[in-house]
Amino acid sequence: MVLCAAWALFTAVRRGTGGRTALAAAILIAPLGWFFWFARVGYRAGRWDGYFRLQERWGSTFDGGGYFHSKARFLLPAFPLLFPLARALATARPRAAYTVLGAVVLLSSAYGGYLLLVWKYSP
Repeated sequence: MVLCAAWALFTAVRRGTGGRTALAAAILIAPLGWFFWFARVGYRAGRWDGYFRLQERWGSTFDGGGYFHSKARFLLPAFPLLFPLARALATARPRAAYTVLGAVVLLSSAYGGYLLLVWKYSP
C-alpha cells in the first residue's frame, strides 16, 4: 500500500498535478492500520508477538515467503505489483494483449487444477 501511494505521489509530482499533501499523508497513514491491529492483538494476547502466535493457532504461520504454503490473503499486498503489467497490456496491440492474457489464463487454470486435484495440501 505504501509503495502504491509513493508511486502515485511520484507520478503526481512529475506531472505537476495537485494533491501532493494528500498523497504524502496517505504514504504516512497507509501502514498504520496494520500496526494498530498488530498492537491490539499483541495487547489482548499479553505478548508483543501475539499476532504471530494467533496465526500459529490458526495453522497459518508466516513461512518466510514459501510459495506453496502461502495463503491467498498473504498475496493481497502483492496485487498492486500487477498494475504496471495491466498498464502495458492496455497500451499493447490487441493481438499481443490477447496472446499474453490467453497464456496467463491457461497457466493459471492448469496450476489451479493441480492445486485442487493433485496437491495433498489442497485448500
